[in-house]
Amino acid sequence: LLKKVAPFVIVLLLFVSIFAIRAETVNIGGVQNESVKELYRDDSGLPYFTEIDSYYNYRLTENYLKTGHLGDTQINGTDWDSLSTSPNGREADYQPVIVVLTATVYKFLNMFSSVSLMQVAYWIGSFVGTLALIPAYFIVRRATKNEWGAIVAGVIAAAAPAYFIHTYGGFFDTDMFNVLIPLMIVLFLTEAVYAKKPVYKAGLAGLSAATLALYSL
Repeated sequence: LLKKVAPFVIVLLLFVSIFAIRAETVNIGGVQNESVKELYRDDSGLPYFTEIDSYYNYRLTENYLKTGHLGDTQINGTDWDSLSTSPNGREADYQPVIVVLTATVYKFLNMFSSVSLMQVAYWIGSFVGTLALIPAYFIVRRATKNEWGAIVAGVIAAAAPAYFIHTYGGFFDTDMFNVLIPLMIVLFLTEAVYAKKPVYKAGLAGLSAATLALYSL
């Protein structure tokens, strides 16, 4: 029983540790003066997003929650973003997964408590980015039977600097998917190879294909 439970305990501990590091941005550690820190926070007390695309994604998510589509209006049945390239605007054909995911999490959390969309958007990149350790851990653990190697793989996947700096608290962009989803594709393929029954192989291969389709969105 301990052998079966241990991997999940390890993954949980790794997740909490790496997420805590990502979440440190909420303290604005680079600014020592407390009065100056307030200049970096919005009215809700959260630090401002750290780059402009995050605000664009936030606006699209607001649109989706209010109107059911990405644009702030529709022209001839097409989602239209009237603010981008204003005054003419442009078609709102942006990747929808980040918007739909954030809106879904927002609705779910507000079934149990009162959470603002800004709070969800601020933290979701850190959460999704840290999830990348899970497929990396299980891929290496399956292939090598080496627990320490799997732990190192999980840490590398979730905390690789180039990925980390685009998935910390306050970075709300599609970068959060760029390690997690490819690793999920590989995980399902790996499990398909090791599966004994043909029906399991087909199911896992199908999941890998579906995850690849998801990544295209």
